[in-house]
Amino acid sequence: MTSLFSRFNLPDMVSRKSKSYVPKNFTQRIRQIRKDRSWTRKQLAVAIGVTPNAVRAWERGVGEPTELTLWKVQKAFPDLFQDVA
Repeated sequence: MTSLFSRFNLPDMVSRKSKSYVPKNFTQRIRQIRKDRSWTRKQLAVAIGVTPNAVRAWERGVGEPTELTLWKVQKAFPDLFQDVA
């Protein structure tokens, strides 16, 4: 099964050692970009179809979005995935 990243020609986000699809600096970048846009966790959660608690867990580094949710995050914040290698 191919990942959404390969199907949408997104950059390789992860180390091959891990099973995660989440960019290595996702935690810091999502919080910073959300704040730069003056979005609340609730606004981001509504935009991508998750709970505010899920966004909080991602920002704290205690949870990860699913591959589909990560794709939705990429649509809401395209600049989150720039300069990720």
